[in-house]
Amino acid sequence: MVTRPRKQNYEDKSNQTSRKKHKFFQIRQQTTAHPTKIQNPQPVFTVITSYSNTTVSLKGDFDIAMDENKQGKPPATNGNVDKTTKKNRKRRHRRIQNKSNTSRNNGGSLNSIKKTSKKTKSVDQNPQENESDSLSIEMITTLNWERPYRPVSIKAEERLLPLLLRYAEKERGMMRSHHYRRLESIRDACRENHITLDQALSLRRTHMMLLNPHITNTSPLHLGRTEDVRQSASLFENSIAQYLTRQGICFFSEEEQKSMVEEGQKTPPTPDFLLKDPVRLTCHESSCPIKWIEAKMFYGASTIPDGSKNAVGALLRTVRRYIEAHGPGAFIFCFGIGIRIKNLLEAEGAVVLDAKPLDLSEMRDHQRTWCANDRGQILP
Repeated sequence: MVTRPRKQNYEDKSNQTSRKKHKFFQIRQQTTAHPTKIQNPQPVFTVITSYSNTTVSLKGDFDIAMDENKQGKPPATNGNVDKTTKKNRKRRHRRIQNKSNTSRNNGGSLNSIKKTSKKTKSVDQNPQENESDSLSIEMITTLNWERPYRPVSIKAEERLLPLLLRYAEKERGMMRSHHYRRLESIRDACRENHITLDQALSLRRTHMMLLNPHITNTSPLHLGRTEDVRQSASLFENSIAQYLTRQGICFFSEEEQKSMVEEGQKTPPTPDFLLKDPVRLTCHESSCPIKWIEAKMFYGASTIPDGSKNAVGALLRTVRRYIEAHGPGAFIFCFGIGIRIKNLLEAEGAVVLDAKPLDLSEMRDHQRTWCANDRGQILP
């Protein structure tokens, strides 16, 4: 009958480990009692790691100098040291060597540390450039603008033109002087085609100028005096200037731009507002830098051909001159814009806005003095 060796129980194992610990501490006391046996004890525990050298000095009675090229062999010690202390040193040496190997295999952590340290050094070497870049980013002023109304389609304009121009080129007078039934039919057509009455009446005035190219101002067409129209346009520009001032935007007016031109020099294109510094225009979910702003107190009709002798026909020529001289900019239309003109201006590099966030109370009050009916309704 074969007898198997008896398994050690938990108590035997615990007694065995306690005996080993007791023996280790006795050896420890013997070695510390004779400090002359160990040369140069190190009282401080320091670990300095790198790829070239790895030096480890432990507190106590021994030193370990480990070099990767030498495969981490410990230095030679005196022969007076017991065999048990040598075993303990080897165990500790293996433990330290295993730690260094694991750190070497953890995805190149030392390499990542070196790379990050190099990056921080490169950043610290040019602190002035980094500060200037951060200041340039922070110093860009933002101009917030509300989302414009939806542009009007070409079909909507074409459906309204027969009602707006009943007498074709012989159409005369502001809408306040016409019969109220005609005005009601125009309002119904505006509701059906999703266009406002202000846009429809501005479309009518532009087409009246288009049908009479030999007339250069609004007085012969009985559309109001030229002085009143210009005064309303200047009040619209003042509303834009007030809004820019509230937003903290600095600009040169058209008169200031002309005064800065020296004698004998050609006057460059002068928009209504030339911004002193580039501004980031933020509208809805998009943003872009602009350098100038042009105000237009009319509706940008899509049914006006490009190059015609009126304000709408000259839009593309104007935007090209401004972009060539100053860079990208924005147009602000008092009564909105048609889809075709909007696409053409944006293709040239300009931003199209309307007067949605502006305070037009002063302009409206002035319009009531020359183009309103008895009820105070503005019908130019």
